[in-house]
Amino acid sequence: MKDTDAGHSSALPGNGGQFRILHISDIHFGRGFQPAKWSSLIATAAGIKPDLVVVTGDFVNSPWRWQTRSVRKRLKEFSDEVRTADGSPSKTLAVAGNHDTRWSGILPVRWLLGVALLAEIFGIGAWWLSDDATLSAGAITWRTIAGICALVLLVAIVLRAFLCSNFVKSLGGKLLLDEPYVTTCGRVGFLPLDSSTLDVSWARGCLSDKSIATIKEDITKAQAAAAGGSKRPVWIALVHHHPLPMPYDSQHERMMVMDNAGAVLDQLTRAEVRLVLHGHKHHQHFARISIKPAKDPYRELAVLSAGTPTQGRSAGSYWHGFNVVDVRRGDRVFVTPYIAPAQGGSFESEPEFELAPSEYLAHEKYRGHLKTLPASCGRMMCVVEITDLGDARFDRQLRGVKASLPLSHLHKPFVADLESGLVEAFIARSLLDHGPEVTARVQRSGRGHMEACIVFNGGLQQGIDPIAFESGFYGNNAFAMNRWQFQQMYPSRKDFQEHLRWRVPDEVAVRELTLHIQFPRDLPLPRRFNLKVGAEEADQTHWETLSEDHMMKVELQNVVQARIAYPVPGAVYEISWGVPEGSLIARSPMARGRSTTGSTRAQRLREWLASLLDKKSVPLALGELLERVEGEARQALGDPLNVDAPPFDIALFAYEEKSKSLAYLAGSHSPGDVRRKALYPFGLGAVGRAFKAAEVSYFRRPDQPPDEVPWTHVLPDGAPVERSNQVAEAAILAIPLVPEDAPDWPYGVIAISTDRSDVSLKTTNTASDFSVETFATSVRSVTMLFETIKAEQESAR
Repeated sequence: MKDTDAGHSSALPGNGGQFRILHISDIHFGRGFQPAKWSSLIATAAGIKPDLVVVTGDFVNSPWRWQTRSVRKRLKEFSDEVRTADGSPSKTLAVAGNHDTRWSGILPVRWLLGVALLAEIFGIGAWWLSDDATLSAGAITWRTIAGICALVLLVAIVLRAFLCSNFVKSLGGKLLLDEPYVTTCGRVGFLPLDSSTLDVSWARGCLSDKSIATIKEDITKAQAAAAGGSKRPVWIALVHHHPLPMPYDSQHERMMVMDNAGAVLDQLTRAEVRLVLHGHKHHQHFARISIKPAKDPYRELAVLSAGTPTQGRSAGSYWHGFNVVDVRRGDRVFVTPYIAPAQGGSFESEPEFELAPSEYLAHEKYRGHLKTLPASCGRMMCVVEITDLGDARFDRQLRGVKASLPLSHLHKPFVADLESGLVEAFIARSLLDHGPEVTARVQRSGRGHMEACIVFNGGLQQGIDPIAFESGFYGNNAFAMNRWQFQQMYPSRKDFQEHLRWRVPDEVAVRELTLHIQFPRDLPLPRRFNLKVGAEEADQTHWETLSEDHMMKVELQNVVQARIAYPVPGAVYEISWGVPEGSLIARSPMARGRSTTGSTRAQRLREWLASLLDKKSVPLALGELLERVEGEARQALGDPLNVDAPPFDIALFAYEEKSKSLAYLAGSHSPGDVRRKALYPFGLGAVGRAFKAAEVSYFRRPDQPPDEVPWTHVLPDGAPVERSNQVAEAAILAIPLVPEDAPDWPYGVIAISTDRSDVSLKTTNTASDFSVETFATSVRSVTMLFETIKAEQESAR
C-alpha cells in the first residue's frame, strides 16, 4: 500500500549502479620498484573492476627517456588486465608528480638549460679573469671555478639530453589530464591541479596564481560543456602534493605541503569541490575540514592520500596501499582503503567509510533546493492511523511553508493509492488563520486511486509569514493484518510484506520529514521494520535501504516513527514490515490455538458454497433457511411496534477464490435486481469487510444531502460510490458465517438490508441494547444447519 506515486530510475554505469574509481599514486618505476607488489596490484584491481583509474603522480624515480618504453609496457600490462564491469578497458587519468618533472624528485628538468647557460657564462667569465695579469695570483682559483662551471655545464647538458621535460605526456595517449574532465555518465568531474612543474626546488609543490584563480571558472565551463550537464557532477580534484599536513614526517613537512595550500583550499571550497586525491608522502591518510563553519553557507572538503603500492619499503615501515572511491546514487561517496605489508603479502581491503556524513550532504542539497524551488517547508509530518480492520487514516501536514516566488498551486499532484482498497474523502485545509485558504482539486481514477492538486486560493505570496496546511484521506481495506488476509488482498505476491510510501513534494524544499505509523493499540506491534528511499531517474526507481538509526519504535503506544533530515524533493520514502502468520484479531483464539476441526469445517463449507456458485444451483433447504433467518431479523432488529413493516432483504454471499470476491449466491432480491450479480471485493463494502475481519459490518446511507458520498461502501460491481443516491440500500448489516470453534475463519456472509429509509433496521448496539450482537451470535450458530444441508445434498446424488 502506498500514498504516493513511485517512479523509476536508471543505474549509474559501473559496479552495481555506482561509478568506481581506483586511486593509486607514487608507483616509482625504477630503483626500488617491487615487481611482486605490481603483480598483486594488477590482480586486485582486476577484481575491483574500476570504471576509471586515477594516478596522482610519481610514475618514476627520475624521468629518464629510456624508461618511457618500460613504463609503457607496464601500463599496457595494467590496462590489459584491469577492465570495467562491462569488460571494456578502464580509462586512466594522471597528473604529474615531482619525480616525473624533476631529476630524483629534486631538480626541475626545466631548470637544466638555465643551469647550463649560467654555468657557461660563469665559466667563461672565470676563465677570462684567470688570464688577467693583474690577477695572476688568483689565476688558479678562477681556473678551478671555470672547471667546476664546465663540469656543471656538461652534467646539465647530459641530464637534459636524457631526461624528459614532460614524462607523463611522453608516455603517449591522453594519460595526462591538463583540463577539467566530466565522465560520459555526467556524474563525476575531475579537476587536475599541477603542483609539480612550477619552478620550485627540492620536493616542494606549488600551483600558479593563474591556475588557482581560474578553478571555479574552469569547473563551470567544463560542467556546461558536458553532455546532459543539467545535473552538477561530483567534483574531485587531482594533485600530487599535500593540500593539508600529514602526521608522518614532521622534519620534512615543508617539502610535503604545497606552498600556497591555503589559497588552493579556499578556491576549491568556493567551487564546491568535494574531494581532493593526492599522493607524494607514500602514506594513506584521510582528513575532512570545514571552511568557515560559523557562516552559512559553509563548505566541507575531504582530502585523501593514496600511499604507494609498489615502492620498496623495509620491514616495520608503513604498509603499501591504494584507495577505491565509489560514487553512488544520491551523489554519496564511499572510500575503501586497500593495504599490503611492506614485505610479502597481497592487498586486502579495509572497512569502507563515507566521505562525509549523509546528513551533511543532504543539507548541502537542501540549500541548493532553497535557491531553485518555488517553496520551502520547515517540517513535513506524515501520520497514518491503522485500525484493527486494516483500514487507515492518512494525514500529511506541511508546516513553516514559504514561497520564494508567487505560487497559486503545487503543480505535481498529491497521490493517494491503495493496491487493494478504497480511497475516500481526500481533503486539504489550512491550519493557520493567516495566509491563503488551502483546498484540494481532486480527481479519482479507480476505487483505489485519487490525485489532488493542492491549491492556494488567492496565491501564496513572497514575504508573508510561513503558513501550514494539511491534506489527508481515508483508506478502506488498506492493510492485511495477517497472512491469510495478505494472500487474499495480494494473490500474486509472496513476500508477506506490507508497506507505506510517502512522496516528498517535487516543488518544496523540506527541512525535516517525520513518518508516524500508529498501529491498533490492542494488537501486537510487528517486530521488524525496514526503511528505504526510492530515487527516480529516467524510467526506473532505485531503492536504497536506510539505517535503522532513522527509526524509533514506541512499544507502549504501538507507534513506529522515522525522521529524515533534508529529504530529497520527489524522493519516495517507504516503511515496510512483515505480516504475522497468526491472527491480529484481539478476540480471536487463533493466537491461543484455534480449533483445527473448526477451521477444517469452515474450509469445507467455503468450498461447498463456491461449488454452488459454479453450478448456479441452490438447494431448496438453503433458501428456506434464509427465510427463517430473515424472520428472526425482523423480530430482533426491526420495529416490534410496526407489525405491517415490509420484510428485510436477505442475501447469502459465497467467496469466489479466483476473483477474491464475495459473490451473491441466494436471497430475496427479485430476479431482475442487479444485486443478484453482486461481486464485492475482499475487504470492501459491508459484505467484503465482514468477511475479511470476521466481524459484523454495517452501512447506513446518509439522507442529507442526497449527493453526499457515503463512506466505507462500494457498488455491487466493486466500483466506488460517487453519490449517495447510487446506493439502493438505506441500511445493510453484514454478518460473517464462522464456526464457533474457529471465529476468525469465515466461510460466507449473510447480509440483512432494507431499501427504505422509513423501515427500522438496527445496525449497531447501544449501551442498553445488544440486539445486534445477540442476533449475530444466533446467525453464526447456523453452521450446523449448513453442514446438514451440505450432507443431504451429497447423499441425494
